[in-house]
Amino acid sequence: MQTGTGSESTVTRHDHIPLELYFRVASGQTEPAVLAQRLHRHLMACCPECRSSWEALGDQGAVVLRVLGRALADDLAWRQELAGGELSAQATAQEPPEPQVAPPRHAAAFDRATRRLDRETAALRARRIEARRELRMLLRTPRSERPRRVARANTRFRSRAVAELLLEESRRRADGDPAEALSLVELVPTVVGRTPGAEPSDWATALRRRARALRADAWRAAGRLDEAQEELSALRHGPEEDAAAFGAAEAAELDGVEAALRAAQGRFSEAERLLTRAASALREAELPVQLARILVQRGALYRRERRFEQGLADLQAALSLLDPESRPFLFVRAAGHLALVLSQLGRFAEAEVAWASTRRWRQAADDPAWVEEVARNLQEASRRDPRIPDDPAP
Repeated sequence: MQTGTGSESTVTRHDHIPLELYFRVASGQTEPAVLAQRLHRHLMACCPECRSSWEALGDQGAVVLRVLGRALADDLAWRQELAGGELSAQATAQEPPEPQVAPPRHAAAFDRATRRLDRETAALRARRIEARRELRMLLRTPRSERPRRVARANTRFRSRAVAELLLEESRRRADGDPAEALSLVELVPTVVGRTPGAEPSDWATALRRRARALRADAWRAAGRLDEAQEELSALRHGPEEDAAAFGAAEAAELDGVEAALRAAQGRFSEAERLLTRAASALREAELPVQLARILVQRGALYRRERRFEQGLADLQAALSLLDPESRPFLFVRAAGHLALVLSQLGRFAEAEVAWASTRRWRQAADDPAWVEEVARNLQEASRRDPRIPDDPAP
């Protein structure tokens, strides 16, 4: 087993959790959040079912990890019981003690932390369900009335979950309906400002920055390239609060938005560089859904540049990371691009199989324009000589 020197963050994801780490946490040498992260990484590497459930949480997974880390940190009795009340920082700096030093009583503390995590997770799930209900309300509301409805609501549209869903829906709709995407993302600052505990907080700042990035993406999709460029430049080089350190997922999302703009400007090499940087960071951070999204975007770029083999590799890798039940939209997009790349390589039977795999998920994906585009392109490609593929649609 390979272990890092001086920091647990360098340990590879397939390592087991060493006894030494438990005692380092118990003595206060290592933060409980590190143990929570390591337990999570090990579980994701070993159990496909747990990994699928985790990915279904989407952006809320980070919240669950924080809750677990906080539960361990807050329960001082857990540390004392695990250490037997005798473990000192000086002792753990040497060799880890024998396992029997930790008495069986520590199981009760783990049980308390588990029950607390269960309560927090149930509350989180309830908030997500309510947030989806509120999003559906807004989608049924005419665009011109949405800002007033949000601003005048007494109890609704006042949560981080609603803001995150608005961002996700805006990103999903940008290419097909940029006006709708812009309408949704413009609501995010209002929702964040109405959310209890938002000020001051890093997550509120991050949501506002994401809203600005996705507003630029909607402008790009609408052909307003100069406005999109101005907004992205302000995010990259603006005031200190906007230029503060980005998390891996947020930085990758910004790279993806800028890459789409560069592609729209015909600057394909710059777009590829940005997407490659984002993919590398997400791979390092072990964020599979976000990585799949970037790989789909880069695969589509390669397809547009007629670099079909590279596009094929990216799209296959993206599909291997996705659970279609929890991410039907992204799955249908990825499989559609894969089918088109295969057809452009003259591999029509494989293209049909790839596209047929989406049949069960097309309704949930709610992306009829894309489904129609893929079907039309596959039908046209099947009539052509596979040795001479025509230019693909952008």
